[in-house]
Amino acid sequence: MSIRRALVIGCTAAAVLLAGCSSSSKKTSPTTAAPTTAAAGGAAAGASTTAAAAANVPCSPGANETTVKVGLINWISGNPAYAGFFQPGTAGAQARINEQNDAGGVNGRKLSLDVGDDGGDTNMNLATARRLVESDNVFGIIEFPPSGQGSGAYLQQQGIPVIGWETSGDPWALRPNFFAYAGSGALDPEKNPVTTSAEFMKEHGVTNLALFAGPPPAAIAVSKADAEGAKSIGLPVGFEDLNIAPGTGDFTADVAKTKAAGSDGFITELDALTAQGLLKAFAQQGLKEVGLFSTGYDQRVVNAFSATLQGDFFDTEFAPLELNLPGHQQYKADMAKYQPSALIGQMSLIGWLSADLFIKGLQLLGSACPNRAEYIKALQGLHDYTGEGLLPPVDFATQQGKPKICYFYSQVQGKAYVPVSDKPFCGKAVTPQQ
Repeated sequence: MSIRRALVIGCTAAAVLLAGCSSSSKKTSPTTAAPTTAAAGGAAAGASTTAAAAANVPCSPGANETTVKVGLINWISGNPAYAGFFQPGTAGAQARINEQNDAGGVNGRKLSLDVGDDGGDTNMNLATARRLVESDNVFGIIEFPPSGQGSGAYLQQQGIPVIGWETSGDPWALRPNFFAYAGSGALDPEKNPVTTSAEFMKEHGVTNLALFAGPPPAAIAVSKADAEGAKSIGLPVGFEDLNIAPGTGDFTADVAKTKAAGSDGFITELDALTAQGLLKAFAQQGLKEVGLFSTGYDQRVVNAFSATLQGDFFDTEFAPLELNLPGHQQYKADMAKYQPSALIGQMSLIGWLSADLFIKGLQLLGSACPNRAEYIKALQGLHDYTGEGLLPPVDFATQQGKPKICYFYSQVQGKAYVPVSDKPFCGKAVTPQQ
């Protein structure tokens, strides 16, 4: 789930940076831009009706006959470990926008990108959103940081469409003007468990599961949801430790209890650095558990920790880059052409896909001058968005606030992620046991 990834992603970034890895801190300058393939074909049924309706309403601020102004909020300043992880998202969005502009824009309108920095702070997030809306007069916003909850209510009140990465339940799973590129998850994972992770582990030979997590509370809630999913398919949960502080180094007791419980696989919500202590403790006891990580799909992680990660699995919302599908090829080509110094990987791909969805919304409006309310309505009627073939189909009419049941999985082999399949693995939603 993307919410749980966002909760520990900063620590994962810190882990890879501490391991001697780095990412570009170069800010992407505000410029015009746009992507490539997304044409109005493949849009939701009823798009022509939406376009006709949009033709009868006035332009919203930030849009005219030649230009659409797009705002972007990202975590650029502050802790370099956190900011360093999020920064490539800006480059990915800019590359997709640049490509679209070079293809003529959207219905003849070029897109410009105005980048704002919230430093990962909710108060700064609100101030940045206000500046983009009230001073810069952007039409809509692309957003990535978990601090987005700071401006959620304000942006809903202003009727601003927001596209991006679901890094917190509020606003992404709650507010109707927010559209996560891969769909939102459940607002409360513990109350909306799914079987996906448990079924995947069971299919890969796990007969008794261990769960490891720690603060913040939402990460713990995801582990509890995993426990419910496992129990619903008859997979025992032999051991749980859901109160592990970040940076914990001694897992001797946990490993002994895991061994005594007969657990032969684990799912962890821990950051990559803390999880290394767990993996080393397993190795010291001569145990090789089947591990599943909900965060850490990053070449820097496997380069730094490949020795302890061999055979373990990572999940992603999007098709792994290693599949090199046509959508991946277009993303890589855009990055090479427009953002050649930016990191190829999870965050820049998320930025690219977020901009792709933003552009899709404009395409659904047809030639009419963009109106925010009509844009939101058009995306709410989009039933089959696949992010250039890199995502399981997302139905924005029904998906918001519901748990995601499909993920892609990759296994660490050597210093590479090897996709388990070119198709997503899907479980099902279940009712929590009382």
